[in-house]
Amino acid sequence: GRMFKSFDVIVAARTRPPTEQECLTSNLIIENYNWPLGTVNIFSPKMNGWRSEELDFHWPYDTEQITVFQDLQFLLNDVIPDPYEVQSFSLNKSLIRHAGIVSRGGTSSGKTFTLFGSEANPGLATFAFEEIFKVLEERKLLLRSELNSPYRHFHDLPSDAIYEYSVEFSLLEVIDDKVYSRLSERKNTPRVDLSRNIVFDPSSNSVHIEGLTYEKIASAPDAIHILRDSLNQLQSGNQPSSIILEIIFSIRFNPTSHAVKSKFILADIVSVDKKVKDSEK
Repeated sequence: GRMFKSFDVIVAARTRPPTEQECLTSNLIIENYNWPLGTVNIFSPKMNGWRSEELDFHWPYDTEQITVFQDLQFLLNDVIPDPYEVQSFSLNKSLIRHAGIVSRGGTSSGKTFTLFGSEANPGLATFAFEEIFKVLEERKLLLRSELNSPYRHFHDLPSDAIYEYSVEFSLLEVIDDKVYSRLSERKNTPRVDLSRNIVFDPSSNSVHIEGLTYEKIASAPDAIHILRDSLNQLQSGNQPSSIILEIIFSIRFNPTSHAVKSKFILADIVSVDKKVKDSEK
């Protein structure tokens, strides 16, 4: 990956052959790629010829959705702390990790399909929810096993150690300069523009949105059903919109400790030819 300030960025691409119309309008033509690692050669008349682009991952158009997720799965697994990490994170919040996948591309390029898919062909969001609950349960069982082991003192685990977790998520839609919570209608909350409620917290170097609706979920099927129902109600019509799914999992190591929160984001960002607006940033 490439290092930017305090976080790593992995550059990946999912490509398909250009349509006849796209060839006529001088859009990109990509060929000579190495899968899954290597480079792609990109031809664009607008850029006066060929250029070579280095990628960490590249998937041809016929790659299965699950393969794309499996290649990027480590991003998610790295931010789900195990029982020993939760104990450390409870004392040092700066150790908490966050991760996300940003999908960006032109209209009909497949970015929304990659992230959210369909009922018949699930996308990364479905696989992410399934993986989160699977790993959290596995680590809860791991702690239980360690506590029942005569060797648990070697791991310095207190006798009252637990691995309680909760999962919640939000779903944002950004249309032009307006920001909407797509989960608010499920709670009979009026649909309002939240663009003025975006707050930057310099102490944690993070951004949050006041009044944003979160949905607590008990299982992956529950989350997938709510997400699918909300996506079907998107109100953008023919307007290009960005969709941001934020998944937060809170884990508590013992009854008196603070909950450790980790975050995983899937962002479907619309590409526009005009100047990027503040809300999209």
